[in-house]
Amino acid sequence: MAKEFEILDSYVQSQKEFMETLMNTQKELWERMAESTRKMQEAMLSPMCSAQSQGHAGGQEMEGAQKEAFNVYNTMVETMVNTSKAYTDEVIKMQEAWRHTIDKQMEIGRRMNTNLFEMGRHAAEEAGHKTEQGGEEAAA
Repeated sequence: MAKEFEILDSYVQSQKEFMETLMNTQKELWERMAESTRKMQEAMLSPMCSAQSQGHAGGQEMEGAQKEAFNVYNTMVETMVNTSKAYTDEVIKMQEAWRHTIDKQMEIGRRMNTNLFEMGRHAAEEAGHKTEQGGEEAAA
């Protein structure tokens, strides 16, 4: 029976390692994506910002619709990055909760298997004991 538990423990451990690696990788991916988006935004907007502060963009000042479009785009990208970060944080929390749930289920399953094995062994011992008694009575 010890071999079966070793196999089960090995399986559980590999699942735990997989979940931890998956969560860490996803978190890192989302963080890098958000940072890349932010850097892209800064790179695209820095020439516009410097031109706006100097009062010209390619030789002319940003006016009305152009300035409004610039502000809307800037707000949109910032919102997208912040939303992505919030989404990532919540996904990580959900995965962590799921991992803890799976860990608990695996531990419960392991205890159930142990109890069933013990019950089966006890029943087999009782059956063997009754068989021995039945054989003694028949011989007498």
